[in-house]
Amino acid sequence: MPFHTKSHGVDVGALRRGIVKATALASAAGLDVIYLLPTFANADSDALVALIGKSAAETFKKNREATINGVRFHMETALKKRTSGPAIVLAMNVSLEQLTKA
Repeated sequence: MPFHTKSHGVDVGALRRGIVKATALASAAGLDVIYLLPTFANADSDALVALIGKSAAETFKKNREATINGVRFHMETALKKRTSGPAIVLAMNVSLEQLTKA
């Protein structure tokens, strides 16, 4: 089931809504969440730092995994897929081509 949060630039509220929705869907289905980014350079975005804090964002970027409300999140790019599905995909600022590959 697709869920889209439209935003432009840094939007902490949009990221929060996306994480809340992805967490709820994953929890209900017993799945993990793939936090899909265009590149790992985007991993510690201002919105993520504002939402979970600088230290937590840096740890998430380094380990490529974090747990939020009991749901495991895996940080990936379309080019570096490590997690096998099924999973909920939370795609942040990716192209339609990258999303199709995911």
